[in-house]
Amino acid sequence: GTRWRHAADTTAVINAAGLPGANASTRIQAAIALLPSTGGIVDARSFAGAQTIGTTVALNKARVGLLLGALTFSGTPNPLFDITAANVGIYGYGLPILTPSTAGNTSIRIRANDATVSGLDFNGTGTTTVDERPIFSDGLYHRGVIENNIFRNATRGIDVNASTEVSRAIGWRSVNNTFRNIIGESTRGYGVLLAFTDQS
Repeated sequence: GTRWRHAADTTAVINAAGLPGANASTRIQAAIALLPSTGGIVDARSFAGAQTIGTTVALNKARVGLLLGALTFSGTPNPLFDITAANVGIYGYGLPILTPSTAGNTSIRIRANDATVSGLDFNGTGTTTVDERPIFSDGLYHRGVIENNIFRNATRGIDVNASTEVSRAIGWRSVNNTFRNIIGESTRGYGVLLAFTDQS
């Protein structure tokens, strides 16, 4: 079973598919809003068929776990999912596929500490003209765990802009991820890129 890293109250569970809304992103966002301040679980595993992310899903409440089922989630927002609160996890069951509809867009942006992304299949657009980063963290955030994912058809897999002029992010882990056809913008592609600012 899944080993939860965050301190979510697992007794608070909201079935996103059972809520009203035009698409998956609307329903998932509504489920997050219904959770208590102590966090909980948004279960999105019972959606059927390919799902549209119409607006960026903001994971803006701490200690939340989002569970995705074995479907394809795609859309034009950049990013598809935005983690902005601490101790948040996105967990895939059956390798759900996340794919941007626009070249160069990001699937999951991480802007908080102690984030987990596990069990997802990131399928890019195959562009070679712009950088495409399935997972992107742009800021000084710590202890992210990226595990058991597949990254394919993108210029980068995991992109962590991991420092400022005076400090560096700590504790990031990439565990048991698979990288396929990381094609490279211009001549370079990166499975994992940790970008550190020169602090001299």
